[in-house]
Amino acid sequence: MMQYLRKNYRFGLDKWGAALFPAVILALAGFPCAAFLLYEASRKNGIALVPTAIFTICHLISSATNFII
Repeated sequence: MMQYLRKNYRFGLDKWGAALFPAVILALAGFPCAAFLLYEASRKNGIALVPTAIFTICHLISSATNFII
C-alpha cells in the first residue's frame, strides 16, 4: 500500500500539473489583486489605486520568485 501511495503521490502533476502550475500560481496571486483594482477603479478611488497597484506588482513578483523560479 505504501509503495502505491509513493508511486502515485504526484498523480497528474507529471502530465498537466507541471505545465499549468505557473499559471495557477499567478492566477491565485493576480485575480484577488485585480478584484481590488477593479473595485477601486469603479469607485474612482485614485488615492487607494496607487498603493494597490504597487502591492499587485510586488505580489506577482514574490509569487513568481518563491513558487515558480
